Amino acid sequence: MTKSKGSPGCWTCRLRRKKCDAMVPVCGSCGSLEINCHYDHGKPDWMDNGERQQEMARRVKADIKHSANRRRRRRLIQSIAQDIGNVEPSTLFQLGQVAPSSITASVPFHTSPLRNIVSDAPANSTELGGVVIRNGHDTQSLSSPLLQNELQLSLVMAYLDYVFPLLFPFYRPSILEGGRSWLLVLLMKNKGLCHTAISLVSYFLSVVPVIPGPAHQTCSSKTWEELQKQTDLAIKTVQFDLESVNHRGVHNDLHDSAYLMESIVQLLGFEVIINLTENWQMHLDAALVLFKQIFQYHGIAKSPPNISALLSKMGHKAYVARPPIPTPWNADQAAFRFFTALLLVEDIISSTSLECPPRLREYYPYLLANDLDPDQEAPLQLEHFIGCQSWAMLLVGEIATLDAWKKDMKKGDKLFMSQLVQRAGMIERGLDEGLARLDVSNSQQPGPKPSLGIDMLAAYKLHNNEPRVQDGCISLTRIWAHAARTYLLVVVSGWQPANVEVRSSVARTIELLKALCSPEWLRTLAWPFCVTGCLANEEQQLVFREIVSSMGALQTFGTMREALNIMEYIWNHQVQIDAGTWDIAASLRSLGRRVLLI
Repeated sequence: MTKSKGSPGCWTCRLRRKKCDAMVPVCGSCGSLEINCHYDHGKPDWMDNGERQQEMARRVKADIKHSANRRRRRRLIQSIAQDIGNVEPSTLFQLGQVAPSSITASVPFHTSPLRNIVSDAPANSTELGGVVIRNGHDTQSLSSPLLQNELQLSLVMAYLDYVFPLLFPFYRPSILEGGRSWLLVLLMKNKGLCHTAISLVSYFLSVVPVIPGPAHQTCSSKTWEELQKQTDLAIKTVQFDLESVNHRGVHNDLHDSAYLMESIVQLLGFEVIINLTENWQMHLDAALVLFKQIFQYHGIAKSPPNISALLSKMGHKAYVARPPIPTPWNADQAAFRFFTALLLVEDIISSTSLECPPRLREYYPYLLANDLDPDQEAPLQLEHFIGCQSWAMLLVGEIATLDAWKKDMKKGDKLFMSQLVQRAGMIERGLDEGLARLDVSNSQQPGPKPSLGIDMLAAYKLHNNEPRVQDGCISLTRIWAHAARTYLLVVVSGWQPANVEVRSSVARTIELLKALCSPEWLRTLAWPFCVTGCLANEEQQLVFREIVSSMGALQTFGTMREALNIMEYIWNHQVQIDAGTWDIAASLRSLGRRVLLI
């Protein structure tokens, strides 16, 4: 950092009427507060001594408050991590780095490097991908966690009734599939998951004013204490579970290995929600390694590998019925399907930030149903979990793969634009065909469902095909697809916000975002929201601010506020951006850390 000669300081400090040390590109005051440092040579338009300046002052004040909360949460987790035995915080759950590899259909499934993750360790220790844990100390049983008081039981029910549906508004399994009963069963069986769930509720109650007026501060203080306690327990429990699975081996214990993977995925989601810097990368790596080992040892039958073989080892269905009546999954099966779907999405979205291909790419044929033939029972349909159809999410991953390939070719001076355009053309056709299918499905009335011999199922919402939810899935998929098109245009043509195709894609996505009627749906769209907003023009920028503002307190529960902070940084540094090197990945690390917008 250097000092700007003769400069009276940044515009942020002048707006706040604070002394500025004139360091560039970020002054000391803005850096310590972790807020945007506006250092333009010319006077910003919002410094008008009027309403725009007052509005900017209010936004800066809100950013300072949000940043203070983020620093407090960071200190909380750091202090908790330091309390966990003799394990260094930097190694928590670090099961080992799995280098992104180019995947082809011809690679034999059994040649995966996963088998090398678990190595021989001394007799008095265990090791899983670089984490060595000494044995010989007494630990608690892995039996069902006992909720110690009425408060904890109330928080668990709040998670089931309010927070979980808020986090996953499109996950509505019908009663004939078992509903969400698996979640309660799992919370009673899996300590790590239970503690993280209570932590999520505690955080929700501390940031969302469910009680109006001064009473919220009292509620927030009380729940913050519970958050500290439960987060501590969650981390320690996952560490113990890691030791236990590591000792027995993934190949010997399917259920506990699955519980551990699910706990880590849940903990990863919690970390992202409370905005914990880059810790998410370690936990994502751990979850991916565990999943690959689980699938390698338990998902390969005599037939081609598939998730059905793995689920069958988790026990029989809870009930038996004849087609066409669907039968419920038992708790272990439903939980593994749910957290596998989340892990697939997190892997894809993280690849856009980490500049690498999705690491579960080779597993897609065995996990995901074909959108053109969705009548498959075991394979996953992502729209049932996150509201976005699988094809759109997979194309985001393909664009990330194309981006990584382009950068590798460029480094080796082997990039030919004809190859890049050809590869991009295949992805673009996929987007066009997918959007065309959505237009057709939206114009057609749903066909009659086969009679199940039970009256009034639809009236009592016993199916998961409510029209509002189906319409929402179509809208969300369109948003993801158009944001993916914007992402693709940047990968192929570089950072060109004024490009006609970019302008059209951004404008269409904005129309779709404005048409959404639910804040809980909006909070699931942080990635497409951010990708689109980073390329918005000055007039459109106000729309994005208004969308976030319309979410109220929910903007702080998740990554939507983080997405807006990234966009604000891009908007305020348009002049300094090098269009030849800047891209979406650069935007996603513009705040000094790589973010996971889920």
